[in-house]
Amino acid sequence: MKLLRDNAPVCEISSDCLVVAVLDGGPLSPSVEAIDEAGQGGITEMLKSRDIAAGAGKTTMIHQPAGIAAKRLLLVGLGKVEKLTLARFNDACQKAGKVLRDHPIKSCHASLHDIEFGGANEHALLRQSALALHNGNYLYTVTKQLKEEAPAPLEHVTLLAGPELQDAIDQAQGYAAGFEKAKMLGDLPPNICTPAYL
Repeated sequence: MKLLRDNAPVCEISSDCLVVAVLDGGPLSPSVEAIDEAGQGGITEMLKSRDIAAGAGKTTMIHQPAGIAAKRLLLVGLGKVEKLTLARFNDACQKAGKVLRDHPIKSCHASLHDIEFGGANEHALLRQSALALHNGNYLYTVTKQLKEEAPAPLEHVTLLAGPELQDAIDQAQGYAAGFEKAKMLGDLPPNICTPAYL
């Protein structure tokens, strides 16, 4: 899976799915504010009515969302901001990656890092969200063929970032390649993954 960057307005980016983060009772991120405004306050209303699950690790998929170019909108709950840590942020992003993997989605645009909590900086949150999405999207296929009707892993993810954050994406891509290789070796049957093979 390729990790790319795009700093165009989130509502204008065409993709199979737009992925954003929501806090439970907390302020909207800039990305969610833009989506809410484009949809005439629909996100705010759904958060108030609890139709959007904002608890840590909860996800809500909206099809054909109003006001944005993406075909789907995936809202990823981060829970209460006062309880949010980098580890919980990572877990929520990995769950989002699994949701994306299990749907017929080939590409997505993610803006999970434009929130503020616990002194975490934008560079670290971008890198962590990109890496977690990649890891959550992992699917072993070396000795197992995907069923024809089974969704396939994402081909690429674009991340909301300007050129000053390209190094965070490059770092995430490098870490992801190493993690993916290690997972693949761990999933190989023992008669294949022998000392000689390694």
